[in-house]
Amino acid sequence: MLLPVCRTAAALPGVQKQSDGVTLATPAGVTRLQVWSDKIIRVTFAPGTKLPGRKSLCVIGRPARTKWSLSETPAVVTLRTDALEARVDRRTGAVGFYDLSGHPILLEADGAKVPPVPGSAGVCQSFVLAPDEAIYGLGQHQAGVWNYRGTTVHLQQRNMEVALPVLVSSKGYGVLWDNPAITDVDVGKTDPGVLSWTSEAGNEVDYYFMRGPTADGVVQDYRALTGAAPMMARWVWGFWQCKEHYASQEELTNVVARYRQMHVPLDGIIQDWQYWPKRAWGSHQFDRTRYPHPAEMIRDLHAMHAHVMISVWAKFDMGTSNYNELERAGALYPQALPGFKWFDPLETNKYYDPFNPVGRKIYWRQMRDELFKLGIDAWWLDASEPELSIHWGEFRNYQTALGPGSNVFNAYPLLHTTAVYQGQRATTSAKRVCILTRSAWAGQQRNAAITWSGDIHGNWDVFAKQIPAGLNFSISGIPYWNTDIGGFFGAKLNNPQYQELFTRWFQFGAFCPMFRVHGTDAPKEIWRWDEPTQKILEKFIDLRYRLLPYIYSVSWQVTSDGGTMM
Repeated sequence: MLLPVCRTAAALPGVQKQSDGVTLATPAGVTRLQVWSDKIIRVTFAPGTKLPGRKSLCVIGRPARTKWSLSETPAVVTLRTDALEARVDRRTGAVGFYDLSGHPILLEADGAKVPPVPGSAGVCQSFVLAPDEAIYGLGQHQAGVWNYRGTTVHLQQRNMEVALPVLVSSKGYGVLWDNPAITDVDVGKTDPGVLSWTSEAGNEVDYYFMRGPTADGVVQDYRALTGAAPMMARWVWGFWQCKEHYASQEELTNVVARYRQMHVPLDGIIQDWQYWPKRAWGSHQFDRTRYPHPAEMIRDLHAMHAHVMISVWAKFDMGTSNYNELERAGALYPQALPGFKWFDPLETNKYYDPFNPVGRKIYWRQMRDELFKLGIDAWWLDASEPELSIHWGEFRNYQTALGPGSNVFNAYPLLHTTAVYQGQRATTSAKRVCILTRSAWAGQQRNAAITWSGDIHGNWDVFAKQIPAGLNFSISGIPYWNTDIGGFFGAKLNNPQYQELFTRWFQFGAFCPMFRVHGTDAPKEIWRWDEPTQKILEKFIDLRYRLLPYIYSVSWQVTSDGGTMM
């Protein structure tokens, strides 16, 4: 590792200089500034005289070799790089970030470092908002809001809501709040001039200031901290067909065959859930009465030049061999939760613990031995919030391999996708990883993960809300996103109003990073529509494939330059 080069003055009372920054005591507690690059400063704070030194789940980068200097007055300690200044008020401990001309960029509110939150084990931090400042990012949310100024954002993973603790300001800076607990961000709603982060668990303030100074620059800073997005295969950016759910080997292969007969391009077909036998969730096995020859099915689909994605969940029915193996390894959460009783009244299951490294290895090996060996090309990690997040209280009380669930709640999808990404990469380098997943946390782009916006309804209001949802998700630093075209619920193929909605949504989908039709209630393959609608759909599929060289080039810019598609 290359250590930073540090230019400092003589030793200062109450100030400890390190090779990568400075630690100082104030009446409020101990504050550390760590230089990660000339544009990135990490701030940690805790009451007392010692920082806890928690290991980050999302940040995997290392401080770059950076020149910086340290100076002080009786009131202020100043750390200066070639791009910015960070100043610490020695009385309050408040940190401020300034450009090299001394103009403020972001200031902590005086006395606003408050770990713990009164009456809880959480932490909070407040900042000053400029009067004309707009705030973006914070993941994917369904409120239809683009600029979050004057609102609050609840960061808690659940279906249709993706919690990413990353914001980007119109002033050209970003903040990565490195705390995976459930968090509320008040963007000037309570006090128009104050932005505050409040996490329900944690024992230190820990965030990264990213100078940018453009939105693209902030995303590049974020990727330097949390990892680059791997290069996807070209076929990922073609057209994908799916529904809830193809129920047999014959149905799945016939759909691809019909597209080929129509000479309409198609790169991928998705097998959604319930391909397994009853009460065998998590077995990763096909019900042989409906899928008699899975390996042959995959070969047939490959012979038609289609790629296959399959749904895999993080939960396991009691009594399956996969359940038993994870249970013996201590890698299942202890409480059995009711699952989809309408699907199987006797079904009970447990979720595995991806915070357990042994559990992650077992989880991938089970997928490898039952599914990857068949030639599966891509993974649909459904309900990766996980879906037990419906039971908020239970998960908060679980003991994960990294401690109480309340401490790590929002990071579940990051560690879950890590199991599959690292597992496949360790198995072979001959096939690029591709994961579609319903949730995400900071750093997940490094796992070749594409997030979709969940089980949304098919109406105009929901459709309109997907645009700011996708834009805010993308500016949060994770580049690959899409929706269920036409909405997951509410398909009415013979309704002229729904036909219009589906057509416009399809056109929007053609310009999203992943182009994928999905939904329940009715199948949506293009031949299901009337002739005028079908012609429009075919036109936009053709347009997508005309754009494919450009899209593939942009995906390389995402990987090589920290770029963003949307």
